[in-house]
Amino acid sequence: MGDTHVMREQLQRLLDVTTLPHVSVQVLPLTASPHPGMSGPFTLLGFPESADLDIAHVEGLTNALYVEDPGEVAIRGAAFERLRAAALPFDKSTDLIAQLKDAP
Repeated sequence: MGDTHVMREQLQRLLDVTTLPHVSVQVLPLTASPHPGMSGPFTLLGFPESADLDIAHVEGLTNALYVEDPGEVAIRGAAFERLRAAALPFDKSTDLIAQLKDAP
């Protein structure tokens, strides 16, 4: 399987960044029902200036796309909110990460 030492270090790094004020970590358990994240990865980019449009970065197997259409960005924003609602709360996510890190 993989190098468990490296995986434990990665999990510890996740735990470390949860103490930063600008970082939120939530885990979507494998037992979660089908969700919008299953269609592929995406990143939402928001900007403080009202003149700058928010953007969705959509990754594919062989390409990437920057989506600027407000309607399309809003669809992905709603998908992100559904993912966040389906994920474990922050404290339970942190507990699970710590449990996995310390598992034999």
